[in-house]
Amino acid sequence: MTNTRNRACSRSVYVLIPLALVVTLTWSVIEILNARAGFYLPRELPEGAANAKWRYWPDTEWMWRAFDRDRPKSLANPEMPLGYLWPLPEPDKALLLRVLEDNKSRFRPEEYEELKRTVTENDPERGVPAGQSLLMRKLTGWMPMTAQEEARMRRDLAEAKAMNRLHLWVESMGLLQYLLAPLCWLVSLYVAVLGYPRRSRLVGLASLCTASIGIALMLYRGYIESLGW
Repeated sequence: MTNTRNRACSRSVYVLIPLALVVTLTWSVIEILNARAGFYLPRELPEGAANAKWRYWPDTEWMWRAFDRDRPKSLANPEMPLGYLWPLPEPDKALLLRVLEDNKSRFRPEEYEELKRTVTENDPERGVPAGQSLLMRKLTGWMPMTAQEEARMRRDLAEAKAMNRLHLWVESMGLLQYLLAPLCWLVSLYVAVLGYPRRSRLVGLASLCTASIGIALMLYRGYIESLGW
């Protein structure tokens, strides 16, 4: 009977070690990315925005130029970030035409005519004016940045990239943690109490600690809740 139990404990150790490594890697990477993303988790939602879906952040220069709220905006509407010109509902296409007209001198004649046509004609596949994205890219590229804005852009993009990596880990390995961490905790407890030889109990105790940390972090950070499902 004792030999059977010892063999079972030995097999459990072989299962426990890779399981504990995966659990430890998951919560470690998520914590590192969360720190790089400005400790986004646990996610704090604005008033009345319960279960708002966690979306990927703009992490390219042209998207930062388009959507940053603190930079100078379009000539037609100085208060609106240029990125919010796209996509526009049908009545607001006049705003795009006004932006295009204000910047007419920046385009070659044939380019201007092509943009004027495409910003008022819907792309049949996407249902939005086909030239909006192109116009936005061109206009954002013409807005010069100060040294302070460039430094802020680099900082914001680094944070956005970390945020997107964090999102990817949370919606994949973070969700899997809800299964693996409790399983690791149970197997660890079994090995820590009944492990043989006795040094295997040290493995069980170490795994029990890392599994407990993983469970505590996934509940405190709210992996599932943060995704806004």
